[in-house]
Amino acid sequence: MNVLVIGASSEAIFIIKKVKELGYRIIAIDGNENAPAFKYVDRKIVVDIFNLEEINIQLKNEKIDFIIPIPIGRGLTTIGFFNSKYNLKGITYEASINCTDKYKFHKILKKVNLRNINSYLIEPNEEAKEYILNYPAILKPRYGSGSKGILYLNDKDDLIKILKNKRNEDYILEELVQGVEYGIDGSIINGELEIILLREKENTPFPFFQAIGYYSINDQTLIKKVEDKLSKILSSLKVDNSLFHADIIINSEDIFIIELSGRPSGHNLSNCFTPLATGVDILENYFNFLLGKKYSFKPKKIKTMLLKFIDFENCIVKEIPTEEKILKLEQINIIKYKSNLYKGQSLKKIIDGKSIMERGFFIIEGKDKKDLKRQSKIVLSQFELKGEK
Repeated sequence: MNVLVIGASSEAIFIIKKVKELGYRIIAIDGNENAPAFKYVDRKIVVDIFNLEEINIQLKNEKIDFIIPIPIGRGLTTIGFFNSKYNLKGITYEASINCTDKYKFHKILKKVNLRNINSYLIEPNEEAKEYILNYPAILKPRYGSGSKGILYLNDKDDLIKILKNKRNEDYILEELVQGVEYGIDGSIINGELEIILLREKENTPFPFFQAIGYYSINDQTLIKKVEDKLSKILSSLKVDNSLFHADIIINSEDIFIIELSGRPSGHNLSNCFTPLATGVDILENYFNFLLGKKYSFKPKKIKTMLLKFIDFENCIVKEIPTEEKILKLEQINIIKYKSNLYKGQSLKKIIDGKSIMERGFFIIEGKDKKDLKRQSKIVLSQFELKGEK
């Protein structure tokens, strides 16, 4: 049985290893000949993942049984294209475009009153004009994902300054929605939605809003409200038979959808934190669905947990606690600890995912959010630093 993986980044390694354990042959495609996940596959194809014609040629003599989605941005459209071409289970080409084209995403949902803000397409070298817009606002790449490339605008003057600079891609200008931000791991199979885990985000302050922690949520009333809204959103985007990751903001007025993509979440969430918090092995159950086997995405029990990234800023690392030391801390229920820091390392300001995700993280379990914060402070205090923390 042949399994296709689009993208061979480090995010793909866990998924590829899991598929290999099942004994399947893996074909991976990536434009980088040194892509880290290539070393774990049976056949590597070095080609730009957006070059559909060349990929088609390379796969001419291969029978693809299914495509495994990985945490990926716009490359989701390539997954969708070949799912539709081979008539495979998974996100379709149309749905993948609806998710990855942020302007189309907005227009589809605005039309059915599921995303009620003002949003404008800003083409390359377009100058500022009069927009019906409340500030603060954001300017983000049309085909971006996560926090990468997002610019925050306090007023029209900020917009005028930014638009004077040359740009080689489309951007979206839209109002900044205030509230508490959440991430979601979920599945939708044959129209049946399951929220596997709702996670409250701990973000850095304005203007970057980079996630540095995730709290598992077990408020069933809130989860039901989110589920009702997401069901309508997924239907409008025509997403089905897929895992999905979504970011939302909840305030007193609305559950606002920031973005949604038909693939598993990255950053140690779908492969680590969510299974630990819910007892659901997301990827294994999705494999089972693709293979026509028994599966279940329903959480067995939602534990009170925190995934915390090592979020020090503007300092030098002097000493790093060992895993043994962290595990021996009293009144700390540490579930997982991983540090990639090294002595003498200079930690800069956290401005995006790239600036924090490779540092390491830990997962703790507690009684409530207050207890998780208490434990988190104790774990972080074990690092010796020079300068600002």
